[in-house]
Amino acid sequence: MKLHEIGEREVVKMILNFVDEVPPGKNDDAHMFHKGFLLKIDGFAFHNSMLPWNTYYDMGWKAITMVTSDLVSKGSKPIVFAASLGINPSDNVENLIDTIKGLRDSAHSYNSKFIGGDTNSSQKDIWIDVVGIGELVVKYPIPRRNKIEDGDYVITTGKYGLTGAAFHVYYNNLDWQELIKKYNRIFYSTKRPQVQLSVLDLITELHEYIKVSMDVSDGLAYTLWTLSEINNIAIELKDIPLDEEVLDYAQEFGLNPLNLALYGGEEFNIVFIVS
Repeated sequence: MKLHEIGEREVVKMILNFVDEVPPGKNDDAHMFHKGFLLKIDGFAFHNSMLPWNTYYDMGWKAITMVTSDLVSKGSKPIVFAASLGINPSDNVENLIDTIKGLRDSAHSYNSKFIGGDTNSSQKDIWIDVVGIGELVVKYPIPRRNKIEDGDYVITTGKYGLTGAAFHVYYNNLDWQELIKKYNRIFYSTKRPQVQLSVLDLITELHEYIKVSMDVSDGLAYTLWTLSEINNIAIELKDIPLDEEVLDYAQEFGLNPLNLALYGGEEFNIVFIVS
């Protein structure tokens, strides 16, 4: 059987059979490797992550933000990052330098250090993996699975729909060079995504009420569905925060803005379930 025949979720489930158990549990956003510290690794191949309006700098920036989102969602402050790069020898030196600058500047935007890493020769696609270490601001990392009671609230940081609109532009081959002049925030959301570290202040202050957390990187609907499945609960949606630019874009192209909000991806917000 080929991997593509069973899909990523089943592949992950299979791998988890060989993974050691550490807090906050298997298949969570980040894991505690030492008391008070979390470890996270994440990455991507450029061929399925680099949009036409992305630069190599953007890709380096996003790789750090992906890991930061997971660290913060578990209640930790990022402190250091390293990266492993697969580089095509025929690529331009300038592209490599721009990627490294994106990694460094993104790490600095989170008051963290970028300490280098590893380079590899990749004959086909360019790829990047980032490992990050975060220091907990609470005693234990916030889990995905917990005892949820009827009436608990599901809350989220940030607004939604910007990346969903950006992917709509891409998959429908729209003229992004014209649209970017009108919908700057939509395109910027996929160029320089930013995790709000101020969320850690909220976690520190209200941690006794926070039961569950998960970052939103594969879309809001996916995150909510995952938390629902893991905790064996139903989630009722009442008020999804939408960016105003998304409303304008949806109106122009006759779209339901809630679909853009629910089925986007790479928002790097955080969903909490609280008492």
